[in-house]
Amino acid sequence: MCECGNFPDPIFRINGAFSDGTRTLSFITKTEATSEKLSGLRKDEVDKLDYKKIMKKPYRIEGCIKNKKLIIDKIVE
Repeated sequence: MCECGNFPDPIFRINGAFSDGTRTLSFITKTEATSEKLSGLRKDEVDKLDYKKIMKKPYRIEGCIKNKKLIIDKIVE
């Protein structure tokens, strides 16, 4: 809750984990635009989000690793 007494609009971010069987790396999207591009859904369609569908498609991403967490800045087409 902010100082004015209202709740701020929710932020659409996706977080999870990548694993290749030998190492697991957690990740989070940095912006709502990145989350929308990763999921293929707009912020108001979040209730239709299918996590398994996201992980079946290959992506080329830009980001950095901070505190053992991958922060995804951008999805490159």
